[in-house]
Amino acid sequence: MEVRASSGDTALGGDDIDAGLLEWVIAGLGADAEAVRADPHALTRLSEAVERAKIALSRDTERRLHEPFLAGTGAGAVNLDLAMRRGDVDAVAEPLIARTLACIDRAMRDASAKPSDLDRILLVGGASQMPIVAHMVSE
Repeated sequence: MEVRASSGDTALGGDDIDAGLLEWVIAGLGADAEAVRADPHALTRLSEAVERAKIALSRDTERRLHEPFLAGTGAGAVNLDLAMRRGDVDAVAEPLIARTLACIDRAMRDASAKPSDLDRILLVGGASQMPIVAHMVSE
C-alpha cells in the first residue's frame, strides 16, 4: 500500500452529528424544548438515546426514541416518543460529511490523483460506518 496524501478535519467527528441530531430532536419537542434544555439529566439521557439511535440507523431504516418522564414531573412531565428515520440522520449529517469530502478532494489534489487512480479509500472513525458516508464518498 502506498499513501501519497492524507487529509482530514480534526474538528469534525461523530460527536458533531450527535449534537446536530440532539438539536433536531429537541427542536421537535416544541414548547417542551426549554424544559429539556434546562435539565442536565434530561440532556444526558436524550444524548445517549440519540447516539444509540444513530448507531442503530447504520443498519436499520427506523428507530423509535422512547424516553418517558424525560424532564419535569407529574402532569408537566415531558415524554418523548419519536420515530427517527435514517433519512433524518442523513439530512443532519450531510452538511458535515460534505466537509469530509472537501478533505478527500484536497488529498486527491495533493497526490495529483483522480478517482480512477484509486484502488481503495480508507475511512476511519465510527461515523464512517454510516451508509450515507459510504454513499457520498463513492460518488
